[in-house]
Amino acid sequence: MENKEVKEMLKDIYGKKRAQGHEIKTIHYDEQKLTVAQLVEKLKKVDEIESAGIHLSALVQGNAELAAKIKLAQAVIRRNQIDAFAQAVQYGVADDFLAQFKSWTDKSSLKVHIEMSEQYKRADTKGLDTKKLIDIIDKSIDADLLGQAQAEGFETLEAWRQNNAKMSYRRMGLRGHEMGDL
Repeated sequence: MENKEVKEMLKDIYGKKRAQGHEIKTIHYDEQKLTVAQLVEKLKKVDEIESAGIHLSALVQGNAELAAKIKLAQAVIRRNQIDAFAQAVQYGVADDFLAQFKSWTDKSSLKVHIEMSEQYKRADTKGLDTKKLIDIIDKSIDADLLGQAQAEGFETLEAWRQNNAKMSYRRMGLRGHEMGDL
C-alpha cells in the first residue's frame, strides 16, 4: 500500500480536518526538532487515539526518526500513567485519578497497558497486583457506561449493553438466532 492510500485511509478514519491536523502537528514537531521529553509533554495532553494519528501521520510522511521518537514518547506516557495509577491506588485516590480521563475508552487503554506491562506481569513492586488495578478501572468504566446508559433511558447497564448488541447485529444484517438469540 502506498503512502497516498494510507493518507486517504487516515482521512476516512479520523475525518479530513483531524487528519490534516495530525499532518500539521508532525510537520511542526519535525521543524522544532523536538526531543522525546518534549514530545511527551505535548502528547500527554491529547488522548491516545489522537496520539496514534500523529504517529501514523509521521510514518506516512516518511519521517521514520520522528515516528520513532513519538513511539518512544507514547511508551513513556503509558509507563508514567501506570505508575501514577498504581500510586493513586496505594494512596486511596484511584477514583480521583481516573476522573481525569476524558472517556471510558482512555480508561480501557490504561487497563490494556497494565495487562500488557511486563513489570506488572512479573512482580508488583508497589504491593498491588494487576487484578486489583484492573478491577478498579473496570468499576470506573462501568460507572461511566451506566451514566451513559441512563442518559439514553436505560435503567441498567446490562439492558443498555443488550440493546447495543442487538442494534449492532441488525446493522450487520444478522438475526438473533445467528448470534446466540440476544
